[in-house]
Amino acid sequence: MTSPNTSKDKALIFLTVICCAAPFLYICYLVNKYAVNVPFWDDWAQVPMINHFHFYESVEQKR
Repeated sequence: MTSPNTSKDKALIFLTVICCAAPFLYICYLVNKYAVNVPFWDDWAQVPMINHFHFYESVEQKR
């Protein structure tokens, strides 16, 4: 009868966790490195309103 807590079993579990986490961490790295903050589809409709707020102008002054 073998003990389930042998160092070989712990190393195998550790290696399994690392191998499973590596793709996820790599994708997170790629998203963090190459992501850009660009309005998407209907977000472009908010650009004039954001522009007004950015320059401290009232939306009603432009109407």
